[in-house]
Amino acid sequence: MSAAHTPGPWRVNTDDLSSSVYGYVFSETGAICRVFLDGDECEANIRLISAAPDLLEALKDAYPYIDNDNLRTRIGNLISKATGSAS
Repeated sequence: MSAAHTPGPWRVNTDDLSSSVYGYVFSETGAICRVFLDGDECEANIRLISAAPDLLEALKDAYPYIDNDNLRTRIGNLISKATGSAS
């Protein structure tokens, strides 16, 4: 069984992102994730991670309204992947 994720919103520490080897993602209750930063895409990767709870909730909200079978399948698979549930 997979554990539930820490509810959003999540935010990133961008104060010293360029000078740090690690970036941090925070929830309202504190640090939840330390991300190793390497290369030019560091900030983009940590921002994507911090957006994950909001993206998941948007997919869940949109899912019932999708009438394109291929898109509905893709979104269903993404929700399953993010939640660890069977598709």
